[in-house]
Amino acid sequence: FAEGGHSDCAIDDYAFYNCRALSTVDFGSATEAISKIGKAAFAISSGSDSMSEFTFPRGADGTFGTAMGDYILAGRGNLQKVYFPAGPNWGSASSDAATLPAGTFANCYSLGYVEFSDQGGQYDYGYVSFPDNLFLEVTNPDMYVRGPQFNNSLDPALPRSSTWEAKS
Repeated sequence: FAEGGHSDCAIDDYAFYNCRALSTVDFGSATEAISKIGKAAFAISSGSDSMSEFTFPRGADGTFGTAMGDYILAGRGNLQKVYFPAGPNWGSASSDAATLPAGTFANCYSLGYVEFSDQGGQYDYGYVSFPDNLFLEVTNPDMYVRGPQFNNSLDPALPRSSTWEAKS
């Protein structure tokens, strides 16, 4: 994504689907202009791929967390690390609540960890919801999720609470 002049950038459904050669996605200065990531935008159907890490963009506004299609990274069997950036558009308040679709990590067998940045404060991502089966198809026994320990209600932030002590 090139520098400058970004106002609204939507990544459509299946935009890079089955692009096995895609090893890096760098949103650059467009990170705050991304308004949507569509269904299976970076997914592959099966087989080998070269993507080992992925950083989600910060998003354009408070609706970004609801503008994500399902299966965004599905099939990326070599994916090891996923990062969610600090920022106001990832569920830090009820006005920008975010939901990670259930199939986001479908068939991402080798996923090692998912990290929610805690640079913005211990309550960032307090309004991010996770389906119970989000990591169902991750088979890496050492996989963990790291990030702020509590949500905005001072309750343990799930699913991070199950791995917080071991990996903090």
